[in-house]
Amino acid sequence: MNLKTGFYIFIIILLLFFSSCNKDNAQQDQTALLPDAQTASLLQSVKESEIHAQAPKESKAAAQTDSYAKILNGDLSEFAGVWVSNTGHKSHLRADGTFFDGSTAENFRRNDDNVYGTGAYYQWDILTIPDEDGFYISQFVILFPAGVDIKEGNRIFQSDTAKARICMGQHDFVPASQIIYREETAQVMDIQELRSSVYDAETHTSRGSPVSGNLSAGQWIWYSVTAEETGYITVEVTSDVDTYLEAYNEDMKIIAENDDWENWNPRIEFIGEAHTTYFFKLRGFNSSTNGPFRISASHKPLPEITRLESGAFKIVNIEIGVEHWFSVEVTEGDYLTVMTEGNIDTVLNAYTDSFEHAAYNDDIWYGDIVDRNASISIPIWDVKAGTVFLFKLTGFDSGPTRVLVTMGYAEG
Repeated sequence: MNLKTGFYIFIIILLLFFSSCNKDNAQQDQTALLPDAQTASLLQSVKESEIHAQAPKESKAAAQTDSYAKILNGDLSEFAGVWVSNTGHKSHLRADGTFFDGSTAENFRRNDDNVYGTGAYYQWDILTIPDEDGFYISQFVILFPAGVDIKEGNRIFQSDTAKARICMGQHDFVPASQIIYREETAQVMDIQELRSSVYDAETHTSRGSPVSGNLSAGQWIWYSVTAEETGYITVEVTSDVDTYLEAYNEDMKIIAENDDWENWNPRIEFIGEAHTTYFFKLRGFNSSTNGPFRISASHKPLPEITRLESGAFKIVNIEIGVEHWFSVEVTEGDYLTVMTEGNIDTVLNAYTDSFEHAAYNDDIWYGDIVDRNASISIPIWDVKAGTVFLFKLTGFDSGPTRVLVTMGYAEG
């Protein structure tokens, strides 16, 4: 073996020696770094946290699907309550998807078409109560879940995406002025009670002192009146601006409304049941109406009610401003008719036994001839025997008149 070959063998042996030493040192280092029990527990927690962090989270869309699924069945109980726009307009969304005005909601659906929202949104249609001509107005409602932007075309509307929002439309979708947010009822409605505590012995009416206010453009103001006993509730407004008044029952269903009772001033009068609270919404006739106003409430108990039998009549002395009440119990027939006969200009109003208004008549027309007597006919072919109807008789003149009651069958 020459010197060169020996040198190479020496280098190889030297490399093998250092490799063996490094391996032993590495084993010693690993042994020194083995964790004690507390450190091992901490490392395990970190490892588990990393695993959870890497695990796929439930998406917001999936959570929304679960939370909003009831809407597809027409159940909006989780969203029922008062909703308010950025201009102060307030709407009370009921659990069935309507807005307490006697309308009906239908065709509940989820949309993923990206037309009005950047994510899934929920939509349904509302059919309003018919107007005087029997026409219905169809509207639609869209509920945007939190996290979904509202859009029209390529435009994104600025809104608080941390909250659910509602937009309404009829023919066009213009969300910029229609975005409303859910608020707590106590915070939004801010209902002020109207009291009728001062009693007038001459008219047997309790009246309250007028409450003053100032109506801003686009604003709605809420009031409440509680009937201590069954009788007339009257709420009236005095103002130099054109205002509009609506009345609602405890279920927030509209029961009466009025625009111009006297000049521009509205007035609502109806029969309220004992120990029941009613709500009144005052607004301007249009969105630009604004100005000061005064509003007051009064309550008048019902007079005594006289029972009338079918086929009988009663002579009544009419006095202007005095009411005469009668009750009639249904027995049989197709129609119940109550009418007056005489020379006095009379008015009849019919009510159910729970004082829900059923019919009204002032004059009887025979072609072009006007008879100043009043007559009301109520269909009773599907009304149970024993059902009671109430009739209120008043007059524009004073003097005697005759009230007749008949129940008969339709000819043919």
